[in-house]
Amino acid sequence: MSHKTVSGTLVLVVMLGVGLLSEASQGSDSDRVEDLEKRKGAFRSTLVNPVADFSKYSSVCLTTVVLEQRQDVLRHAPTATGSLVGKRSRKTVGLERQELSELRRVVRETIVSEFGSMEGLELTLEPDAATLLLRASVTDMVFESSRRSEDGTRVPVLAQAVSEFELIDSETGLLVGRMFERRKCKAPKRSQSTGEPIRLWSEVEPWVQKGATDLQGELSNLRG
Repeated sequence: MSHKTVSGTLVLVVMLGVGLLSEASQGSDSDRVEDLEKRKGAFRSTLVNPVADFSKYSSVCLTTVVLEQRQDVLRHAPTATGSLVGKRSRKTVGLERQELSELRRVVRETIVSEFGSMEGLELTLEPDAATLLLRASVTDMVFESSRRSEDGTRVPVLAQAVSEFELIDSETGLLVGRMFERRKCKAPKRSQSTGEPIRLWSEVEPWVQKGATDLQGELSNLRG
């Protein structure tokens, strides 16, 4: 796996078949966060609109998944003349766009899988007035290179990142909730009995599952 020069902040956004959202739902968040109030929850930071009626929602639509790497890591990412393998002493690495795209797919599919079994809220691709739009972000990602994949090559491993979920009313476009927290990612260990190698992104799935599960708990509490 070769690693070319990584320049600038690589951000990948995927829209999951929800059609064209209203202009209100795509507006700036800066003038809406002020309407949120902090409350205790599963996340270190849980902000909720105190007048929002969460009981009216019967479905959730995952509209956007955003991934963003830490800026200082990108500035020191391996270059074309200094490959990932050649820089083993360097603890952190930057990812190429293709790797970010694959990681985004893993994050999206894990969230969809977790919400597919949530009681009381149906996962939908066709939002209506009773749908809560969900924007998921994994930002300030830090990757390390210290483990080997199935083909024996060294692979990037997510060490830590900020998990963030934004909840938006599909009818008004208003931000009604925001939960976020920096979390470390527990890297899986090679099986002692079989000696099987580490599967790429296998540490990401349980990390995302934990965030999605905590979010489901928050929504259950908010819905009453």
